[in-house]
Amino acid sequence: PPPPPRRPAGREPPAAADGTDGGGAAAGSAAAPRQERPLVGRLFEAARAQLGDAYLPPADLTNLCAAAALLPPCEEGARFLLEVALRLQSMERSATTPPRDIVRRLLSIGAFDEQLRKLSESGSPPSIESVVGRLGVSGLARTCHTAGVGLARRANELDPEMGVAACEALAQLLPFCWAARQEGRGSGPRGQDGLAFDLGSLRPLFSLLLQRLPALPRPSLERATAATSALAELPGASQEPLLAELLAALPQELARFEGLAPGMP
Repeated sequence: PPPPPRRPAGREPPAAADGTDGGGAAAGSAAAPRQERPLVGRLFEAARAQLGDAYLPPADLTNLCAAAALLPPCEEGARFLLEVALRLQSMERSATTPPRDIVRRLLSIGAFDEQLRKLSESGSPPSIESVVGRLGVSGLARTCHTAGVGLARRANELDPEMGVAACEALAQLLPFCWAARQEGRGSGPRGQDGLAFDLGSLRPLFSLLLQRLPALPRPSLERATAATSALAELPGASQEPLLAELLAALPQELARFEGLAPGMP
C-alpha cells in the first residue's frame, strides 16, 4: 500500500475547541462516539420550554401529553407531564381550558405512570420517577381538585364518552393520595396548605352521567361501573348521594343487555 502522506515539517494539526486533536479524539485516548440525547427527549424538552407560549393551541398541548403517554417513557416526557400537571393547578387555566383537554391530559398522566408500573413489574424498572411521585400527595390533590372544579363548571360540554373518561381519569389518580397517606408517605388529600379534595365538587359531572346512562352502550357502562366503583372506595364517598345513585343505577342499565345476541351494543 502507498505510504501515508507526510506532514509538513513544523506544522501541527489544529486543536479543536473541545480539547481533541482535531480528529475527534482526545490526546492519548481512543476516538469515542459522541453521546446525544434521543430525539424524542429533545422534542419534549423543547415543548416544555414552550408551555408558556400563548400561541400554543390547547389541542396541540393535549396531543403532546398523549404522545408522552404512548411512547416509551423517558425523563423528558415525565418532566413535561409534571409541568402540565402543575399548570392544571391554576383555577384560571382550568376554567379556560376545554374540558375535553383536561380529561385527556389527566388520562395521559395516568397512562404514563401505568407504563412505568408495568416495566417495574416485568423486572426492568426504569430509572424514571412517576409523575404522581414528583407531584407528591398535596400536589396531586391540588391538581385533581382544580381539574375537577373546571370539569364540573363546564360538564355540559363533555359528550357522553368523555363524561365517562372524566370519571376514569379521577378514579385513576385520586386513590394515590390516600394510599400514600396509609403508607406514611404523605399527609393524604389534605396537604400542608389545608386543601382537601371533596367529591361533592364533582356533583355536576355525576348528575350529567346519571342522566346519560340510558343512552350509553354496554362498553361505556362497564367503564363507568369500574370508575365509579373505584371512586366509591375513597374515604367520604359514602356521603355523596349522586355517586350512590350511580352505583345503584349502573347494574340496572347493564341488565338491559342481558339476553341480547352477541355483538349487539
